[in-house]
This record gives sequence, structure tokens and C-alpha cells, in this order.
Amino acid sequence: MFGFLRRRRDLKNAVADIDDTFLRTFAYLSKAANDPEKLTQRMAVVTALAATMGAIRDVYPGAHIEEENLATALIEAEAARNYADADALVGAVVRLVRRCPDRREARIDTILLILAPNYMKNRQR
Repeated sequence: MFGFLRRRRDLKNAVADIDDTFLRTFAYLSKAANDPEKLTQRMAVVTALAATMGAIRDVYPGAHIEEENLATALIEAEAARNYADADALVGAVVRLVRRCPDRREARIDTILLILAPNYMKNRQR
């Protein structure tokens, strides 16, 4: 019985940690969305998403982060120096952040949409 309670507590702590990470990422993206300089905006968005993906994949390998998502496409475009595609993807991220309602759950869902679009699509059905 105590093993079940321990696992339940650990799962609850993991969910809280992931939620906190997503909220911090949203805050970084929100700050970047208001940056008038396009280059620093792009670098801030790429950095925030890359750090979040790396952290979640390292700490919680079973978390819902898909191989094909907006963040991965942006990071790949930036690495390939395809700046036109990278700017278009940054614009998509910025629009998602700006259109997000001012609610905690909506902010978490926005980051989850960026990192796991198929999961969010299936979840909404």
C-alpha cells in the first residue's frame, strides 16, 4: 500500500514540475514576443524551446514531447541557417503566445501544443 502512495506522490510531483516548467517557458516566450528586435526575439524563442525540450526529455523521458513539433522544426531551421523558415516559425509561436487567454491552464496547453500537437489534437476530441 505504501508503494502505491509513494508512486502517486511522485507522479503528482512530476506533473507539478512539468507544469511549472511549461509556465516558465511561457513567461520567457511572452517576454520574447514583446521584443521589437527580430534577431533577439528569434534567439530567445529558440533558446526557451530548446531548453524546455531538453529538460523535459532528460528528466521525464516518458513525457508527451513528439518528434515532429513546432519547436523541433524551429530548432532545425535555425541550425540549418534557414532563417526565412525560422522567422516564420517564430511568428507562429509568437501568435500562439499572444492569443493565449490569461489563464494558467491555457498557458500550459499552449506550450503543450507547441511540443506535442498530435497529443493536444487527440485530447480535444
